[in-house]
Amino acid sequence: MGAETFESRERPGDLGHSDRYRIERGPYAALVWFHADPEAVLKALHGAPSPAVSEPTCPLLFAPGLPHLYRPATQAEAVLWAMLPTYDVPLDVVEPLFAEGAAIWTA
Repeated sequence: MGAETFESRERPGDLGHSDRYRIERGPYAALVWFHADPEAVLKALHGAPSPAVSEPTCPLLFAPGLPHLYRPATQAEAVLWAMLPTYDVPLDVVEPLFAEGAAIWTA
């Protein structure tokens, strides 16, 4: 299953904020914090030297509607992810997550 087969759920109405519907994580979505550069981690799996481990610095968002099924998460998305499920979120932050299948509306 990839981005080409993903069907987005429509949002329920045109609200300035999601104050009547709860926002939850999408059923096949995750935000993963890497403790090293993700590219260096992947290269280490193929024989390159292992990167130094540090504090979690790189959040990657995994969702069915994303090209290649993942992308770096923004700081605002990482903060929102830690708050889910929640109600009152500005739509400009959460709408891309709806389109990518990372978040869903619930009644």
